[in-house]
Amino acid sequence: MTQSIITSDLIRRSFYLINAVAAGEVPDDMMMNDALSTLNEMIDSWSIETLSVYGTDNDEFTLTPGKFNYTYGTGGDFNVQRPVYITDMYMIRQGVTTPVKIIPIEAYNAIAIKAQSQPLVERAYITTSFPLVEVNLWPIPSEANTIGFTSNRVLTNIPNLTTAIYLPPGYLRALRYCLAVELWPEYPNQATDIGTVKAIAIKAKANIKTANMSDIEMSFEDVPKVEAGRSWDWRGG
Repeated sequence: MTQSIITSDLIRRSFYLINAVAAGEVPDDMMMNDALSTLNEMIDSWSIETLSVYGTDNDEFTLTPGKFNYTYGTGGDFNVQRPVYITDMYMIRQGVTTPVKIIPIEAYNAIAIKAQSQPLVERAYITTSFPLVEVNLWPIPSEANTIGFTSNRVLTNIPNLTTAIYLPPGYLRALRYCLAVELWPEYPNQATDIGTVKAIAIKAKANIKTANMSDIEMSFEDVPKVEAGRSWDWRGG
């Protein structure tokens, strides 16, 4: 079930948790706008924590024959929001999907013939530069086929206090309590049980990370091989 709240209400309730204002009172405009900036800083930080972000998205683009280097992000060759983490890549040609392996720079540098060309890309080296990610493909694509990227969603910053926040279950509690912890150093109050607020914030954030965690699938390849006539010590070592 999707949850929603107006940003100003979320911030006001965070202030109540730390007794920055009395219950029923409305924080002044400066307090609200400063808290909105703090909230956006916190959301921006969460976007680089894989398990704090709910789900992934696929972006698909048409390649240009003969072009192997692409920029990825707003204003780039792949003109969408810049991804934080690219977790998977694939090609689509004539309705058939094939994987593209993401390799480190050492493996890309070791490719002897970088000018090799063919319809399907097999490898990609990604530089997570800013403001645009750089993607180097190998072999050089010879056809205008589709390339796809799977990346973690980015938690979008909130533009103003009247914005309605729509998030999956668990997020609003985590935002409210974690924001209260972020605001606490600016509004210390001896009447606040900040230890309890912090404990709930930690638990609430842990809950959304647990909900976002993908199940690990084990295949036969994951089981250690045992040579004939020998035993496998399950204790490790």
